[in-house]
Amino acid sequence: MDNTGISQVAEKPLITCTKCNLHQTRIKMVNGEGNILSPVFLIGEAPGQNEDIAGLPFQGQAGSILNKLLSQTSLNRSDFYIDNIVKCRPILIRNNKKENRQPTAEEIELCRDNIEQTIATGKPKAIVAMGNVALKYLLDDRSKSITKMRGQFIWSDKYQCYVYPVFHPAAILRQFEYYNVTANDFARLKQFIDNNYALPKPATTVYTLVDTPELLNQRFYHMFKYKLERNYRICNTISME
Repeated sequence: MDNTGISQVAEKPLITCTKCNLHQTRIKMVNGEGNILSPVFLIGEAPGQNEDIAGLPFQGQAGSILNKLLSQTSLNRSDFYIDNIVKCRPILIRNNKKENRQPTAEEIELCRDNIEQTIATGKPKAIVAMGNVALKYLLDDRSKSITKMRGQFIWSDKYQCYVYPVFHPAAILRQFEYYNVTANDFARLKQFIDNNYALPKPATTVYTLVDTPELLNQRFYHMFKYKLERNYRICNTISME
């Protein structure tokens, strides 16, 4: 993606925001990362534990999955503006431990101005909606499902750009079979970018994880060993050591 001549513009820190109760439990407010004038935005739902600590979006395991999806299709994370619908980590207390949860409708509404102003400033050509929460928000339609809508370029009159839904990287951690289809969705995104932000041809299979397990580094390959065994039954043909 060519961002020549476009300065790197960061969001102003929102460290004083107390609009919703999430400020009471957050460690850091997680602002967007990257070039706010990038033609393509990557938008998720909310920070998790790692993002809450780092103050940056898409860290930890989900961030590594996102990085792998981008690098596999010759895309660079630095070329995108990356953000979330909600700026602070929503938590659920269970057995005296903090767990991630989806943001509530009220939390999303109270944080709405932040992401809306960012999109209005950046005027992207496309917004990649990563996961159900981002999809429903960006299309303003709670009936939409990521499993049915993923991989489609949907024109938004509101934002005057395409909304492109894909599975959230965290969903791949739970359902590793989503990796293949998401890799292909990112390959189609690459075609969109290379085609000067014009719609690409219908998607075709470009990448498969089972055929090329080396695409994942050793740490992730071992992490998902049991899921690979369960989903693809390739234990006898691929070394797991």
